Amino acid sequence: MNQPPSGQKAPQMKMEDPRKKIIWTVVIVFIVLLAMGAIAWYFFLGPGKSKNITTNLGDPTAKWYQFESKTFGYTIKYPTDWQYKNEGTKTSFSPKDTTDIYLEVNVINDTLASVVNDQKSKFGFIDQSNVTIDNQQWTKLNLGVRSIYLAEKNSQVYQMADFGLGFTEVVKNMVDSFKFTNPSSDNTQGTQMAFDVLAAGAISSGEKLDPQNTVFENNNDFQALWQRIYSISSQPKQVPSVDFNQNYVIAVLSSQASIGEFEMGIEKVIEKQDNIEVIVKETTPASGCPTTSVTTQPFEFIKIQKINKEVKFTINPETKNC
Repeated sequence: MNQPPSGQKAPQMKMEDPRKKIIWTVVIVFIVLLAMGAIAWYFFLGPGKSKNITTNLGDPTAKWYQFESKTFGYTIKYPTDWQYKNEGTKTSFSPKDTTDIYLEVNVINDTLASVVNDQKSKFGFIDQSNVTIDNQQWTKLNLGVRSIYLAEKNSQVYQMADFGLGFTEVVKNMVDSFKFTNPSSDNTQGTQMAFDVLAAGAISSGEKLDPQNTVFENNNDFQALWQRIYSISSQPKQVPSVDFNQNYVIAVLSSQASIGEFEMGIEKVIEKQDNIEVIVKETTPASGCPTTSVTTQPFEFIKIQKINKEVKFTINPETKNC
């Protein structure tokens, strides 16, 4: 082993100050935490915050039509591209391109217990549960892909049958839109309002517009729809002048339907205590009536006095014999 020359001291190893390591460790940890905090702020509070779009979807049935049974005291909404068929106590709903029934509402003169027992006898084992629709308790019977909803009211049983053919979410929204009304009430209660028909007709071109029931409170929106309809119409018509300080314009535009198969128009406008009700009459031919392959979209524009009340639409169905 080498020894230092006589009279010389061995070199000493330089020892690092341990306090420096602690300081650098603290600095690194602080920088990491600061970076993590900045990233968290960006994605959770800052510009990178994700938007919860599901909370902004609103009511999926807001622009749907509403069917009302004055006789049996209920309303239910259905999509604008669906159709209904009313036969006595039964009203069935389906997309306009099919005759299959997706949802049927029926009113039965019986007790709830008796109807449930009849269904159990017919289908055997049934998964039974309770659900709430518009603050009313219903009995739900699960029959595989089918579901039956039952509620007893006014000494009758109201039955909604989902036949499980598809459009699961749409049918569920229809079921959830069901509301009981007073069967003794009349749509004509209130004060019937005068209205001027600005235009009525049908679009017969191959172009399809979205069905809608709309209340216009300004000229720009009104002119936009008017010009859109008449730009594809075979008979263009000038936009009428409307004083929106004094009036509303109401427009109804149905789904496409075959000529001779479907008629639509505003029947009456009624001012009630809390709202203005626009009653739209839709007429469909009885089963077996001839139709053509040409499709049209009926529409109507009317002008009414401006009143600061909610405007709602009620669809009244009617079947016309051949």
